[in-house]
Amino acid sequence: QPLLKRRPWMTRHSTNRPTMLDAGCRSKISQWCYQVVDRCGINRESVSIAISYLDRFLMTSAGATSLYDIKMFQLAATTSLYIAIKVFEPKVIDPKFVAMLSRGTYSENDVTEMEMIILYALD
Repeated sequence: QPLLKRRPWMTRHSTNRPTMLDAGCRSKISQWCYQVVDRCGINRESVSIAISYLDRFLMTSAGATSLYDIKMFQLAATTSLYIAIKVFEPKVIDPKFVAMLSRGTYSENDVTEMEMIILYALD
């Protein structure tokens, strides 16, 4: 099934109201991105670029729903890092590697589909 069709639009708690992710989630994903680039020998500036992509994506109608779904937020963040590395680094990483980083949460197809969603949203 395509990513957008599988995606729950928001998480809900007992109040039955959508719960928006907070700055703590952004901070944790940023730290995780720095750990990834440090281990892979990639320039740390790629993380700054990725977080810029992520922030801009989250401000679009296509990305706003990711603010209510931790899994989609993580996929968007991971894919933003993939895009930044792909564009600005001489070292190329494969979407399969990005999927592997998720420990089975996302497939290679999820990564490439999210890449298209982000790129279209930021166009």
